[in-house]
Order: sequence, then C-alpha cells, then structure tokens
Amino acid sequence: MKLSRYFIISILVLFFLISAFTIAFFKAPGLHVRRAMYKIDENDPEEAIRICEWVLKYNPGYSLAYHRLGLAYTMKGELDKAIASFKKAVELEVNVIFYQQSLGIAYAQAGKYKGAMPQLKYCLTLDPEDPPTLYTLGTIYSDLGENDKAESFYKKAISISPDEPAYHFELGRLYYQMKEYNKAEEEYKKALSASPTDPYYQYHLAELYYSMGKYEQAYTAITVALSSKSDLNGARELHNQIIKKCPEKQIKAVGNIRK
Repeated sequence: MKLSRYFIISILVLFFLISAFTIAFFKAPGLHVRRAMYKIDENDPEEAIRICEWVLKYNPGYSLAYHRLGLAYTMKGELDKAIASFKKAVELEVNVIFYQQSLGIAYAQAGKYKGAMPQLKYCLTLDPEDPPTLYTLGTIYSDLGENDKAESFYKKAISISPDEPAYHFELGRLYYQMKEYNKAEEEYKKALSASPTDPYYQYHLAELYYSMGKYEQAYTAITVALSSKSDLNGARELHNQIIKKCPEKQIKAVGNIRK
C-alpha cells in the first residue's frame, strides 16, 4: 500500500515537472528566435522560417519572431513576404528602430521607394544620426537620380561612421555616375583602405581608371579583382577592354590573367 502511495506521488511530481517544463518551453520564445538567427547566419533561411512560424503559432504577439522571419524571407529573395513580416513587427512595436529600418530596406530592395521613404524618415525621428538609415536613403535618392540629396545622406553617414567602406564606395559610385572622377577615385581608395582586396571595389576602381584613360592603373585593379574572384560579373570583359588600350610591352603577366 505504501509503495502504491509513493508511486502515485512520484507520478504526480513527474507530471508537475513535465507541465512546468512544457510551460517554460513555450513561454521562452527568445531561445527559439535566437536559434532562428543562428540559422540565418548559417545561410539556412528555410529552417529559420520553420522555427519562427512555430514560435508565432504559440506566441502570435512576439514581434522579434516576425522580424527574424522577415530576415529569412529577405535572404530567400521573397521580398513581399519579408515586407509583410516586417510590417507585422512594426505594428506590434512601432518604436523599435531596426524593425522600421528593416521594413524600409525591404521596400527599397523591392523597388518600392514610396513605401521605403516614410519608414526610413521615421527612423530618423527616432535616431537622426543612424548611419544605416542615412546610407539607405542615400542609395534610394541615387537610384531616383536625385544626386544632391544622395550625396548629402552619404556624407552624413560617413561623418558618423568614417571607417565603413560601403559608405565611401557608394559615394564613389555616385561621383562616378556624375562624372566627377577625381572625387570618385578618392572615395574608392578610402573604401579599399579598409578592404583592399575586395573584388567588387577593385572592379569599380578599374572601371573608373578606364574611364579616366589611366589604363595601367585600370589593369592593376582588374588583375586584383580577378585574382580574388575570377568569375566576377563583367570583370573579364573589362579586362579585355583594358588590354586593348594598354601597350603590350607595359603589361606583365597577361597570360596569367587570360587563363
């Protein structure tokens, strides 16, 4: 009789522990959302989406899960779904700047600038000196052909984060489009000082030098670009154009780059 009583007590305790663990498990969505972020970092958006959707099934008001879901959809290139997820996160917590930022950037990536602008400008009311927001507004104005505004936003982002190579690079691209080649060269060099072997930066520096008629410098830059990434889009064609302009006797190791 005593054994049966102790057995019943043990069962009750076990049931209580399982119930407590289950409640804690479902009430700790942050752990699962953190795991979803790990999956995004590991380039596994499908698993991240599965985790976030599972979390939201039991915690439909958890804004961070919607944000991470939006990041996973962005990684997959499903921008409409990303926008819908970011919008839900913003609806739940309107004053979280990186929710607003992500929504604005997703709109911009989708080419929906009318949606992007108010989101990003609202971010500036939360933090007028947020470099990613300033930078993204610069890219939008650049795409729209409003070069003066683009330059202003890029410069402000750089004044706050002067060591960020992407900001210098995009300002350089803007100057290149404006045919202000000396300014473009200065900004490209600043970007490359932080990331000297970046093939994309080197490619655009080579393109700039080609446009300036500085074919030897163009050759050097395109060689570095192709040595880092031999299949870089457009680089091989640019290399061949440079070769035609550059005197053969001044070019070294042409055979290596043509392989």
